[in-house]
Amino acid sequence: MMTDEKYSLLLMRDDCRVRRLRVSPLALRLLTISLVLLPLLAGFGGWAGFSFWQANRTLVNQNQSLDRQLKEARVELERLSNLESLLHSSDPEELRALLGSAALASPPTPSPAVPGDANGAGDGVVAAP
Repeated sequence: MMTDEKYSLLLMRDDCRVRRLRVSPLALRLLTISLVLLPLLAGFGGWAGFSFWQANRTLVNQNQSLDRQLKEARVELERLSNLESLLHSSDPEELRALLGSAALASPPTPSPAVPGDANGAGDGVVAAP
């Protein structure tokens, strides 16, 4: 006859019949190992989930920041392209309306300094008004 190595497990309750289970040593070892490894795997899964969630939040924040910068750059590009098209147009009335009449007027020419000027030596430097 073959030797059948199994553990007998007796389950007894008050006022009930006794139940007997036969468990192989391999099944008992696998049950014990799984009871030890399952919490370890759950802890590792929780840690990995939390760290990946933090990395995801960081990437989402960076993405939102880059999205904002992209929208601002598009608005600025549109403004500059509109300004460029106005500058390339040959209509001076549009340019005056855009820049104002003072911007298109010729800049004031500096007058030469006189010897009794505030800045002294009369070297041609104009004193600021």
